[in-house]
Amino acid sequence: MMPFADAFAQGIEEIIVTARKSSESLLSVPVAISAITAESIGQRGIFSYNQLNDFVPGLRYENSAANRNDRGFHTFAMRGMYPGDSPNRPGVTAFVDGVPIPGGAIPGLTEIERVEIVKGPQSAYFGRATFAGAINFVTREPGNEFGGSITASAATHGTVEVNANVEMPLAADKLAARVSSRYYSTDGRYNNFGRVGKLGAQKTWSGALNLVANPSDDLKIRAFYTAWTDKDGPSAQGALTEANYNCNAGGNGRPVNGLNYICGGIGAIPLNRIAQNTTPPVSPGLLTSGLVVEPDGFITELGLHRREYQANVIADYSLGDYTLSASAGRNHNRWAALTETYNRPPEPSGYYSTVYLPYDINNWSSEVRLTSPPTEAFKFMIGGNHYAESIFFQVRASRPPVGGPFTTLTVPTDYLAHTDGIFGSASYDITDALTLNGEARYQWDKIKHIQRIANGFVAENTFKSFSPRVILNYEIDDNANAYISFARGTRPGTFNINFLSLTAFQQAQIVSQLSVPLSIPEETLRTYEAGLKGDFMDRRLRILAAVYYGQWRDRQINQNFLYRATAAATTDSSITLTLANGSTNLWGLELESTFRATENLTFDATFNWAATSIRRTACAECVAISGVLNPVGNRMERYPALSGTLGTTYEQPIAGDWSSTFHVDYIYTGKQYATAANKAWLKPSNRFNAKVGVTDETFSVELYGKNIFDNKVPSNILRNANPNAAVTQGVNLIILAPPEAQTFGVRASAKF
Repeated sequence: MMPFADAFAQGIEEIIVTARKSSESLLSVPVAISAITAESIGQRGIFSYNQLNDFVPGLRYENSAANRNDRGFHTFAMRGMYPGDSPNRPGVTAFVDGVPIPGGAIPGLTEIERVEIVKGPQSAYFGRATFAGAINFVTREPGNEFGGSITASAATHGTVEVNANVEMPLAADKLAARVSSRYYSTDGRYNNFGRVGKLGAQKTWSGALNLVANPSDDLKIRAFYTAWTDKDGPSAQGALTEANYNCNAGGNGRPVNGLNYICGGIGAIPLNRIAQNTTPPVSPGLLTSGLVVEPDGFITELGLHRREYQANVIADYSLGDYTLSASAGRNHNRWAALTETYNRPPEPSGYYSTVYLPYDINNWSSEVRLTSPPTEAFKFMIGGNHYAESIFFQVRASRPPVGGPFTTLTVPTDYLAHTDGIFGSASYDITDALTLNGEARYQWDKIKHIQRIANGFVAENTFKSFSPRVILNYEIDDNANAYISFARGTRPGTFNINFLSLTAFQQAQIVSQLSVPLSIPEETLRTYEAGLKGDFMDRRLRILAAVYYGQWRDRQINQNFLYRATAAATTDSSITLTLANGSTNLWGLELESTFRATENLTFDATFNWAATSIRRTACAECVAISGVLNPVGNRMERYPALSGTLGTTYEQPIAGDWSSTFHVDYIYTGKQYATAANKAWLKPSNRFNAKVGVTDETFSVELYGKNIFDNKVPSNILRNANPNAAVTQGVNLIILAPPEAQTFGVRASAKF
């Protein structure tokens, strides 16, 4: 451990990132990027996406899908751009060591050396579905000395976590390995009102292997493999229904007592609205049997199961002063959720809606690139990549009458993508301080959707795109840079193939609400950005700042439509379809700062202002709420315009090598709208986390608390259609994700 005085004299630690496919200082990269190191992950107690986005201005993780709040979908939003739950075409793609992982799932952050969050269009370097940004998880590289560690923690709500790893040289200076494993379990954190048991239980078992080989001075090869299982109980989620209506916003949603919606701010979920029937009337085995994707027994009770593995290989070969790099990756993510989606306590109606949602996600990727010497005035990089993705998906439900036929909400469908791209960059040092950078990618996305039913429909198209970025960077001094940039990114196109599977009677009901296109073109985002990065005051103050203006065009709009299966039906079915030609402007400010006030005291702060303004949309759910199809000037949904954090760390030597640490974080999340109608929203939330501990070179012990003052504001909000839309009930529901439960725990670790 470095003495406090020496660390203070050296200033804030330099962070190296790989956002442009090469190792560079965080301060020298002319792109808006946040880097969370392993030390910061441990200090802030970050172990999930929900906690990661608290400390990254511009990033928002959404964990609440249409009728569930679980670990199934991993939907990221950046800079106010909520893209919808679309694992086959996300707005932000996640990567491990630069290799894409569809669905964005990872087993945890224990094997991560650094998380790089790159904001704004990143299509030039990272490829498809990164038009809003990219998240790269950089794994820990094994060293050439034997060592390891074990960490164990226990907390309220029956939370237990154990991490163990060992690294060793297998051939001196030629081959090293790191092996790790993790077990995580937490009991249900939320009361299941009027029902049996708790909600929100989670379990994860994972293992990982990381190899580094240096067969020669010119060649370095890294290989990483991880596999894990998630086994979660029924998810915790709240639903506000017609019983909670307090306004009539003017829409055509079925009114109850003259009211049709919930208007205003929501500061907590009523306890009687967090409820799920954990013993549905239909056997899960009947609901899940006979499906192509899942063998019998994969999931037999309410909750979520996942089996996933990821593997990648990365090689760098020095050709004199040039570097030839190659990578290849394979990922298989198979998960299924079984949910009683009505989300309310027992009622006389006895209505049930048990939904089965299986996914089978596969991808393969490969890339090769050549990089010129980094010391020349003119530098370049050129490369190409191939990406193949296969996603199987369907939704099956059991709804009244009990014992009646199963309802197919989405027919079994294969979503296939084959993407080829060529990309490159060039930079020229105009002067010692001024550099012009240019980057571009040309890409072919061949998209094909196939329905796995008799006489099923097939839709396919090839979308071609060009994604440039131009940056002018000015080096103020050795520790500070300023830049301006323009970038264009794209999001792959898609099809409304599910619409074709409906009967003519059902299609007519939907078309009477809005016109539905079969083929949806690619989205585009043009972003203008200016930034300042630097260390000041003898490297005791670090500032990362960016301002931007964006034009989001041809926006794909996911909408939930209601229809009656037959003329004699008394309840509604629903289908999610995609509309096109949305248009939104966005602008904002992102700030990160670290100030080392003394050798013992450090302050960290973030601030995010993300403004959005709808120019054009086709909002079917807005029609049901307010009667307005195109709410021009309204804000985008499910993203706070204002958010920020303030953290304080105090370190004090005790005796010998022992020192103590106290850390506290304040986390502010501003107002979030449920829909583009802007009628219902989450109130701002204020949360506090704290930690106190002691450590030396070998051992550490800490006490920690999450949400220590028990903030009740939900973490996510959305509008959904009521599946029990009988004559006496309203159409509009509001779905709420509970906040992180108040938690206190102890963690201990030992190194060897």
